[in-house]
Parts: sequence; structure tokens; C-alpha cells
Amino acid sequence: MESAEQALQYHRQRDPTLHHPDTTVPMRSTDSLMMVEAFTPAISWPARGRDSRPDDPDVYDFRMSDWFVGGATCPKDLAILVDSTSFHPKNSQTGCNHDKSILDTLSTNDYVNVYRFAESVEETVQCFKDSLVQASPENVRSLKNSLYSIQSDSTANVSAAMATGFEILYKYNRTLERGLSAIKLLCWLLLILRLRLIEAL
Repeated sequence: MESAEQALQYHRQRDPTLHHPDTTVPMRSTDSLMMVEAFTPAISWPARGRDSRPDDPDVYDFRMSDWFVGGATCPKDLAILVDSTSFHPKNSQTGCNHDKSILDTLSTNDYVNVYRFAESVEETVQCFKDSLVQASPENVRSLKNSLYSIQSDSTANVSAAMATGFEILYKYNRTLERGLSAIKLLCWLLLILRLRLIEAL
């Protein structure tokens, strides 16, 4: 096994700043597995542009960044079932707002699709057929826009809708190994369907 002295010699050969450090350049240090400290050039934090002044406030909030939020959430697989029998003029806007609010909570780590059901079940965006798509801003925008094209129907086949929802979640549970998230979202699927049935009453 390589000794610490050998590791230090190796770093000295590769990193001339260990011999002749430039005191005008800010440095950062990292520790290797061999417990050898290495110094590399760093940047000031927060990074400032040429036009910025030293007393300008730093308004960057790391709590809104993906790497911070992603550490506290798990990826979700979501199948939204829209009961088109509840899409009559009186409450179609309410239904769209419910679905849009749910879509707004998703990030690029999530996969989603929206299905409308009446006598049959079909995707609201035809090119997303038989799949869950990544919840990228473009895909979410397409799904939101598709909600306004849903036409009202007179009868709803709830059994077919539930079967479609479970089948797509089972498919992604098997292929993407996202079992925990998919299991959690079976409850979402039932909750969304329940909201639709309440609206229809």
C-alpha cells in the first residue's frame, strides 16, 4: 500500500504550487484518502462580476437549488387520471387548476403523464402514449396545455382508468426500479380520482 510520504511526493510532482505557492491566488484545500492535503486554485464566494461592488448584497439562496431540494425529496412516478365527465363549463376551470397545481410541484427527477377517461382511457398528449415522461419544464407545459382540450363526456369507466394507472406505474416500477416512489403515488392516484368524483357530485 502506498505510504503517505510516497503520496506526498506524487502530489508535489503533479502540483508545483506545493513548492512555489502563489500568495496572490486564493487556494482551497482537499484531503485525499491517504490523508494528504492538496491545494488548488479557488474562486471567491460569492462569485462577483466586473460590475459588482464589494458591498452588494448576496441574494443567492441555496435552499432553492436542485441539489438542496433533491436531497430532501424522492423521485416520483405520477399518473394523473382526469374524469372528463366532470369537465363541464361550471367546474372545468377548477379541475384544470387542481391538475396544474400538482404538475407545478414536480421536478426533473419526477416522471408523469395525464390521462383522461370516460368510456375509454387515453393520454391527453398523444405523443406521450404508454409512458411516463420526465417532468421537464417543456413536458409539464405540454401537459398543462392539454388540459384545456379535454371535452366533457356523459359516462366514466372508473375501472378502466384505475387499471391503466396501475399498469403504467407497475411498468415503471419494473423497468426503472423506482418501486418506493411508485408505491407512494398509488395513494396520489386514488386521491386525485376521489377529488374528481367529488367535483362531479
